[in-house]
Amino acid sequence: MSTAFAITKQVAADAVGNYRRGNRARFEAPLLAKALRAPAAADPVAALSAVLAPVAADYKFARMFPRHDHTPEADRETDYAAASRLLLAGGHGLTSVAAVIAAVPFIAGELRKTRRQDGKPYVTGMPLVGASKWLWFCAPEVGVIFDSRARGCMRRLGYRMPDDDYPLYCRVFQHLLREHIGELEDAGRELADLVTDAGFRISRRAATRKALDLVLYWNSPEGEVPDNASLEDGDLFVETSAADVA
Repeated sequence: MSTAFAITKQVAADAVGNYRRGNRARFEAPLLAKALRAPAAADPVAALSAVLAPVAADYKFARMFPRHDHTPEADRETDYAAASRLLLAGGHGLTSVAAVIAAVPFIAGELRKTRRQDGKPYVTGMPLVGASKWLWFCAPEVGVIFDSRARGCMRRLGYRMPDDDYPLYCRVFQHLLREHIGELEDAGRELADLVTDAGFRISRRAATRKALDLVLYWNSPEGEVPDNASLEDGDLFVETSAADVA
């Protein structure tokens, strides 16, 4: 594959450096801890909604969930009860990327079918982005965040990437993870330390996957990108073992 951009150790270090300078670990670590504790809470739906609301606001997809005009600001978290129920039933604690690939489009599709009490749609657009980001907080070991900037970087690296093909996006993500573990592992260690110091003990495996997500996000191109890459069919469900990121 011929491309002007390559994933290197320095590129990975720079991406995690941006994460560190933005104090992102201080935002994400407490929410990861809350999300993973939610099923054991007295009110699991409310507990998870308390995570979904700030994530939607921070990642700027809250506008996809239009609220009733009369809903008080203090009740914002109740807007995410339906999403919380779906995640608790089919997205929390997943242990394989194959399961994530099935869960995210299903949750997004169910959100599209959901109606509010006044009959209006619960969500506008196709909420693949929101579903994938929420699911990452519920299953950081295997979650794959669907992001337009990261998709742009995949195109920059030479992959044909439709705007709404989450399974293909995951397939490319897994392929890049396998191909660039050597370039990502140092950045993964640094990221693991940042998140752990901020209050959530993230595994090296999950941190290395997050490092790749950051590399893709921070290296989205401007302008045209190539589309000449291909993958073998068997790459779709490539899993990274703990030994790969030890």
